[in-house]
Amino acid sequence: IDGKAETVNEILETIDAEKKLLKFNVVDGKMLKRYKIFEVTLQVFEKDADEAGSSSGLVKWTFDYEK
Repeated sequence: IDGKAETVNEILETIDAEKKLLKFNVVDGKMLKRYKIFEVTLQVFEKDADEAGSSSGLVKWTFDYEK
């Protein structure tokens, strides 16, 4: 917050292996003094392997919050 590192406690709310998705909900910490709700979603999108057999992917971070 304001360029400073903060520590929060969070709950791993959702694990969806098929969609390669994790959803966290912040439940404690200074961040909740500014936000009523703060949720973080992480989803991995794999790309096809190249000719050498190596693969890569894309990670999408989504932050949902309510002031």
